[in-house]
Amino acid sequence: MKSRKIANQEHAGTPRLSRGGVIEALATLKAKATTSRPSGKLKGASFTEATANNITGASQPPTSPKPKTEDSSELHGERLLVMAAKKTKKGKAKAQEREPASSGVTALESHSTLGLALQGKKRFPKPRSSSQIDELVWSKAMLDAQAQIVSEYKISCDIEEYYSKMCHVGKTLLAEEVHRRTQAIYDYRAKKQVYRENRRKPDQIVH
Repeated sequence: MKSRKIANQEHAGTPRLSRGGVIEALATLKAKATTSRPSGKLKGASFTEATANNITGASQPPTSPKPKTEDSSELHGERLLVMAAKKTKKGKAKAQEREPASSGVTALESHSTLGLALQGKKRFPKPRSSSQIDELVWSKAMLDAQAQIVSEYKISCDIEEYYSKMCHVGKTLLAEEVHRRTQAIYDYRAKKQVYRENRRKPDQIVH
């Protein structure tokens, strides 16, 4: 008990240093360390500065956190998704361009008769170098082509009536066949007509 009292009295009798006094004492220690040990200048300086900061309570400025970088795999996945979206948009745009402007209903209405369907077909003159078609020869060739189909396929009713009862595919095929035969008959008859005209020309020459 007596030893504790004596220690307390001695501790109470020791003068307390203020913050400025502590800094001055550390400064003197730092100066002595630099003069006595020149090789350990940096080490002593850093030690004394750290000790002074701990005693005085000075804090270092907070370091800003480093920005988080996104994972490379996530970036790659996002790029793939963007590229896939662009491809689908391009595919849809091309599909819309390839779609016909008219629907199936309007096509059936516009070709409700065989005559209308044949009017939309492309005709070729004979000879091909000519720019005109003999309408009289073409009309007779079309009637003969229809008669051939009626006889060959044994159609009991009129071909126009038979055409009106067919489906869209059947109407298209029948019109194509009639036009093909009409063109073939027209080419044969127009060629014979041109041949006859060419044979008559020398006879009309007067010597």
